[in-house]
Amino acid sequence: MRMVSKTKPLFIARAVLGFLLLAFSGSSKTSSTAFLLEDQFGNKHHLRIPLANQLTVFVLADREGASQVRPWVESLYNVYGDNLAIVGVAVLPDVPRPIQATIKAFFRQAIKQPLFLDWGGKVASHFGYEAGRTVVLIVDDKGVVQSRIQGRFSKDKFTALREVIDRASAKQPKSASPKAKNQQHTPPTS
Repeated sequence: MRMVSKTKPLFIARAVLGFLLLAFSGSSKTSSTAFLLEDQFGNKHHLRIPLANQLTVFVLADREGASQVRPWVESLYNVYGDNLAIVGVAVLPDVPRPIQATIKAFFRQAIKQPLFLDWGGKVASHFGYEAGRTVVLIVDDKGVVQSRIQGRFSKDKFTALREVIDRASAKQPKSASPKAKNQQHTPPTS
């Protein structure tokens, strides 16, 4: 897995936050769910869904799906900047304990923002993650999955994702609603 740390480290960290949660589109899950996860810096985090009662994009990926993360996160960051919560979860259930320190060191060098490390696969399992691909989830301020897109980035998929984000954010209180940085955006090609 190759990470680029020189360009937009915030979105890459968030994206590879870049490995996000998976769930089924239209899920009616509304109860709060919490996980205790460690990041690549050794800090413990309580990941609660919904996240601070705001619209959130979760990006989940395992080793095979990691190569698909960057264009999703870059495009989201280019459009919404810091106005949209992007959470990355690395799905790592099969990594043996002796190798975990090496994985954390790699992520520390590649990603400056916290990346949640799902060593036990509990988050991935909770959301029905399918191995080998990136999954991008839009979770509203009530914890309901509004959209699930998986696999490689495409302009059509990104357009659909933006429509869901914009529609869902229009229903939220102004303080929790993401605003696009610009209206004109050309997603990266991949």
